[in-house]
Amino acid sequence: MKQTLLKFSQLITNFTLPLLALILPLFFLTTTPNFFDTNKLLLLVIASSIVFIAWLGKIIAQRSVRITLTPFTTPLAILALIYLLSSIFASPNTIEAFMGRGLLIPLLSIMFISFTSAAPYQTLKSTLPTNKTFLSLIISTVILSFIAIFQTVGLPLSSLLNKLFTLNFPTNLNFTPAGAPLALITLTLPVAIITIYKAISTKDSTEKITLFALTAVMATSLILNTIHIAPGKPNSPILLPFNIGWNIAIDTFKAPKTAFLGFGPESFVNAFTRFRPATFNLTDNWNLRFTASSNEPFHLLTTVGLIGLGAWVLLLFAIIKLKPKRPSTTFRLLRSITLIVFLIQLFLPANLLLIFLTFLLLTLLALELKAADDPQVTDIILRLFAAKVVRPGHNLPQTERPAAKKIKNEILPFVISLPLLAGAIYLLYLTSQAYTAEMIFKRSLDAVAANDGTSAYNLQRDTVLQNPFLDRYRRAYANTNLAIANALASQSQLSDQERSTVTQLIQQAIREAKQATVIDNQKTSNWETLATIYRNLINVAANADQWSVAAYVTAIQTDPVNPQLRLELGGIYFALGQHDQAIRFFQQATELKPDWPNAYYNLSTAYREKKDFQNALTNMKKVLDLVDKDSADYTKAQTELNDLQEQLNLPPEEQVETEEPESQLSIPSPLPSPQPPQSQFKLPEDAAPESTPGPETVETLPTQSPTPQ
Repeated sequence: MKQTLLKFSQLITNFTLPLLALILPLFFLTTTPNFFDTNKLLLLVIASSIVFIAWLGKIIAQRSVRITLTPFTTPLAILALIYLLSSIFASPNTIEAFMGRGLLIPLLSIMFISFTSAAPYQTLKSTLPTNKTFLSLIISTVILSFIAIFQTVGLPLSSLLNKLFTLNFPTNLNFTPAGAPLALITLTLPVAIITIYKAISTKDSTEKITLFALTAVMATSLILNTIHIAPGKPNSPILLPFNIGWNIAIDTFKAPKTAFLGFGPESFVNAFTRFRPATFNLTDNWNLRFTASSNEPFHLLTTVGLIGLGAWVLLLFAIIKLKPKRPSTTFRLLRSITLIVFLIQLFLPANLLLIFLTFLLLTLLALELKAADDPQVTDIILRLFAAKVVRPGHNLPQTERPAAKKIKNEILPFVISLPLLAGAIYLLYLTSQAYTAEMIFKRSLDAVAANDGTSAYNLQRDTVLQNPFLDRYRRAYANTNLAIANALASQSQLSDQERSTVTQLIQQAIREAKQATVIDNQKTSNWETLATIYRNLINVAANADQWSVAAYVTAIQTDPVNPQLRLELGGIYFALGQHDQAIRFFQQATELKPDWPNAYYNLSTAYREKKDFQNALTNMKKVLDLVDKDSADYTKAQTELNDLQEQLNLPPEEQVETEEPESQLSIPSPLPSPQPPQSQFKLPEDAAPESTPGPETVETLPTQSPTPQ
């Protein structure tokens, strides 16, 4: 039994790293909404559990616990601990945190400790996985590079796979099993450097030519991908500007509640909406919400606080300070590539592949140090033996007493290992539950795309039952309920049964949207969903207008410099005929984004409805200043400006002809058609929001308003 456990542990130690390096970059499935990261994380959960169980098997076989301490062990342990603490105590949704970095970082840290501790000194020099792992990385990256080349030259592999296997891959040029072109670039660059080094250092001419040929493939992929996603290109990745990421990180550090543990591993969007400066509204992507910061240090400071960033810095310094007595060429290469990976993180937020590559390189570095008997590597050994057992007969003379017998404690290793084994199995169970919910949710999205409302409803209900802790499931289910209710209510004649069904669907939509705000009350999109549902019920259900206003006000409190939310809230007041309140929020929208023509257009329209033609004229002129003179927007605004000038007895301006088919300027959409009092849907009191803040609780302006540049 002992030899079997030791052989199993040795087998896992020798082959798991190379296998992961080969499979993980290529691994993806179409069974979840996110084909790539979700499934790569699933693979890491399974692999780390196997490695951990193998290490526990070695503990049981050797009746002792051996933990290898390297220069990276303490920073990684701190980083893993902070991610766990931040997920539990800082994140508004612990389950969501554990479906991302909240689980990824601790898993990789456990894998690092398991690999470095399980590797035996006696055979480590002959079984080092470094070269095998390098080869695996080169093979997987070359395959990814070939796929990228096919995609960028107009032969999308995804289309071919769809035809051959009736799959549903995205057929755009951004498709790559790595997850995204930028993720592929951040993987290919360090692996290409490894390949070049191996090609230069080898003396075998055939191997040298092969490695240089593979480098050429990776270099071609790098060049084509870089051109493909270059700034200004349609497929260019949208990254948060550095000054915005810096401002958000600093404001997070200044806030007492988030300084040390951040907002939570998967809650950057909450920090973004709460702390983004008003100047962000002057950027091209002002209407987007970012889920990652500008680079990894900013992201760490925002999501896991000062302690998380400190652990990352400690890790970087540990790599820089490495000074082995007799460093091998492989060690120098590993150290250089690891520093390059950290350098990349200074300019970009880390993706899953880059995080995995970082931990992979750190593990190989630690194993190289251990194989070289470096003094910076030490072992802690906990012996699990009883000292001795004295047999009965202590009253006999000394010479007649039975000899004391030393025995091994056969129970204590199991006492330590079995709870850890149970924890690993429980983690696999929870992962299977969460993954099953993702699979069901993916099927519901497919049903929505196929316009199959009944299947979408049933599948989203099953998704919520499988995993009731994710707000995005609740939001989708709420919207589906509302869509079906609207479809039924639009019929000319409703039976009592149909009216009852519509009422139940509306109540369920409200309940699910409210539950989303309970799961994460800091996420603006949850309050937006609730506000939109209430808005759709104005003139259909009593008090829906007040509830919608209250939900929008809370949304604004979570995203205080968002001009779109102010415009939407003003739109409700405009539709209700409360023009003074509408003007107030339209005005705030123009102050938050002074280069937004639609905000001025709505403000002008509200003034016109109030018969304040002079202010309406002033704001319509601002619209004309901001829109393109060759656009349909300019024609529309100019026509309305002439109408206003007629109201003020001013001469009209010259009309400009345009062939543009549509205008982007629009007033708020109308409210649902009023229902007769006897046919309005009556909702219970619990349909109202938990709190009903009024519009007076909205700050008029942030501390600083943007200035047009």
